[in-house]
Amino acid sequence: MTEINNLEKLIRKRAVAKGNLTRFKNFLDNLDANNPDLLELEVRLKKLDLCWQAFCDIQLEIDILDDNPNDHEQERQTFENDYFKYEAMARRLLNPQVGSIVGEPGANSNSLVNEKFNIKLPTINLPVFDGSYENWLYFKDTFNSIVHANKAISDVQKFHYLRSCLKGEATDLIKSLEVSSANYNAAWQLINDRYENKNLLVNNHVKALFNLPAVSKESHVFLRSLLDKLNNHLRALRVLEQPVDQWDVLIIYIVTNKLDNITQRCNLLETLSPDPSDHRSKTRSLISNDSFSRPHCNYCSGQHFINNCEQFLNLPPDKRYSAIKTKNSCTNCLKFGHSNKNCSSSACKKCGKRHHTLLHLNNRVSDSYSSQSVNQVPINLQGTQKTENKINMQHNANDSNNHNQVLSHFSNTNSHVLLCTAVINVFDKYGVMHNCRALLDSASESHFCTAELADKLGMVKIPINISVSGINKCTSHLSHSTNINIQSKFNNFKTSVTCLIVPQITGNLPAISFDINCLNLPPDVNLADPAFNESSKIDMLLGAQLFRRLIRMGQISLGKHNPILQNTALGWVISGEIGKSKINRISTNCNFVSTNDIDNNLRKFWELEEKATTLPLSQEEQSVEDYFKATTYRGSDGKFVVRLPLKQLTDVLELNLNNCDSELRKHVTQSAVSAVKTFDIFKKYSSFTKLQRVTAYILRFKNNLLSPTNKQIGPLSPIELETALTTLVKLVQAESFSHELNNLKNKGTVDNKSKLLKLNPFIDDTGLIRVGGRIRYSNFALGKKHPLVLPEKHEFSKLLVEHTHKKLLHAGPQSVLCSLRERYWIISGRKLVRLLIHKCITCFRANPGNTLEYVMGDLPSQRVTPFRPF
Repeated sequence: MTEINNLEKLIRKRAVAKGNLTRFKNFLDNLDANNPDLLELEVRLKKLDLCWQAFCDIQLEIDILDDNPNDHEQERQTFENDYFKYEAMARRLLNPQVGSIVGEPGANSNSLVNEKFNIKLPTINLPVFDGSYENWLYFKDTFNSIVHANKAISDVQKFHYLRSCLKGEATDLIKSLEVSSANYNAAWQLINDRYENKNLLVNNHVKALFNLPAVSKESHVFLRSLLDKLNNHLRALRVLEQPVDQWDVLIIYIVTNKLDNITQRCNLLETLSPDPSDHRSKTRSLISNDSFSRPHCNYCSGQHFINNCEQFLNLPPDKRYSAIKTKNSCTNCLKFGHSNKNCSSSACKKCGKRHHTLLHLNNRVSDSYSSQSVNQVPINLQGTQKTENKINMQHNANDSNNHNQVLSHFSNTNSHVLLCTAVINVFDKYGVMHNCRALLDSASESHFCTAELADKLGMVKIPINISVSGINKCTSHLSHSTNINIQSKFNNFKTSVTCLIVPQITGNLPAISFDINCLNLPPDVNLADPAFNESSKIDMLLGAQLFRRLIRMGQISLGKHNPILQNTALGWVISGEIGKSKINRISTNCNFVSTNDIDNNLRKFWELEEKATTLPLSQEEQSVEDYFKATTYRGSDGKFVVRLPLKQLTDVLELNLNNCDSELRKHVTQSAVSAVKTFDIFKKYSSFTKLQRVTAYILRFKNNLLSPTNKQIGPLSPIELETALTTLVKLVQAESFSHELNNLKNKGTVDNKSKLLKLNPFIDDTGLIRVGGRIRYSNFALGKKHPLVLPEKHEFSKLLVEHTHKKLLHAGPQSVLCSLRERYWIISGRKLVRLLIHKCITCFRANPGNTLEYVMGDLPSQRVTPFRPF
């Protein structure tokens, strides 16, 4: 219903614009052909441009709101034809020479073409010149051909065009000249004299050749950009009559230094075009060569493990050890291919040392043999076969007894998805505007902001206790939230959102940056995030509560396998898939190689279930064990007699007086106790009136306790408010001028170094410090004759100045200071008043800023010619 009402309003506005055009047509019809009022016609023609702009804006909004924009195409075409027709009629009346040119013999063919083909060409925008010598030739040629050499334009109009095309240093050159026909040629000559410096132009273009940006990576886009910039400077030097054709060696040297290391393939890069037909993500998993061999004995070469070899088991332990060393096998696992140091098998089950249990000797004293190394045989990985999304396992009976596993994974992602992002305005606690990059998420129940943004804005953090769950039921506990005011950069949309504060919302979006030129974006759309293609951080997430309110009518598709533009209150957002032809390939490779032994794999199963063996005993434990075996016996009654081992006493005790002395020394420990903060009533309240009234209620409560028979109730009286204000001033002076108060009470004057010395202060009957002076006997009020002295940096003074500023309807510093001095004298009061008014948000918003200064026209002759009064 709202959209229908808006559409009806826009149609009425369009009717108003059409009525303005009709009135202009009636004016042309009623114009006297013999003696037309050209001045009025020129004024109306200028206003006609505003009518055209208003019609275009209204018609564009109608096309966006209406589902059938073709229904209004006839209105647009009719208005355009009438507008250009009537504007041409008016311009022929203003410039009769244009009509005479049509009648010349040489112009017959052109006029015939213009009458036959009514084609509206795009508007030619005049170039802008900022004083750069590199752009002077282009500006001069373009402006000269369009404006300066056009005889149909007056010199005054040419001067206006010239001013609009200049900026920066070039504008200052003709700023002092008045806009008139006589000054145009002088202004154009000044511009030419300044920038038509052939030697300087040549130097700037040569310098630009040497400062061409280097190509950072192999890309036809960077190569074409380098070539275009090079040709621009060479053409400019050729126009300046420089022998550019003879600089081949120099130019080749300059360009080759700017290229990257792999740009010898630049000719091939221009012709390469990725196939956009397949944009699916491809993931290839390759697992190859799971080879296995039958058991092989290193001792007898039989088809069994050496652990089960009867010949090897029949040997004594010392012979077994010699046999293993002869075969260059590991003494820890009895296998071939690695040394004892690199063996991952467990140690001996009997003694815990680095050798196999079959090689254990009861009388072994040293295990030096366990540290000896053997030559390591490299592992051969054979039979690797690549498959896609499946596992291939092969068995080979002619290999060694090792079980080799090679796992390989290759992931290739050929597409990327853009999420909706927008750059918005947010306001801090002072009302200052900041930029913020937000992510629009229609699947989020709440809004979020980063802790960095919350600290930057300085908004009040509200304590909460909320659990937020996401994908896979991942839960986060949040403790604070805040209220943030947001505003669109393109319209008046403004709202306030409550955001949950999180350390980080997500990673950088998009994941990688890409070239925006790969997307055919329309030129007339306002992107909500102009830098959506650059990977950067996200400051805020706007959830579903606001997402539906942001959506507006209007959607633009950029083609198959391309993202979509959606119109919102924050501007046009872009989201969707970008195929592999638009973005660099994102690939992930992973490789894992593992060499496992079948015996080790089987051993791990029963080792996990096996009860842990006894660890080797220490020297002290072994001595106790030997003592137990030597002294324990069985008595005649059948009971065992166990003797407890006693530690032998030393004959001489060590001197430990120093240790005892240090232990008997007294230690004093100090614990810091947090200081109790003093209640400061001046920092408790941010309003002067609230501070005054709270103080008045406190004083009333005190008086009611002291005199219960004379209690005061009801609203505060003026006497109570005045008493509260006097009490506050007395507290402020006691805090800031305690030394001066003491001197005035005892000596009647202040020190020579005091800030109050020049004020000639004194203490009145109520104990307050006032400014002295010579107007004691005047008829002014006491506060005006002798104002109360207040410090500059006290919170009470700031509250008083802010209250007076708002009371005077945000008056300027002089008015506020004059009003304050009717009763108070603030030290350095002018400085304090200006500082607080400068921080006033209301005054800041209402300040119009620097207004545009226009050059005034000449005064009429009656204003500058003297006449006799009578």
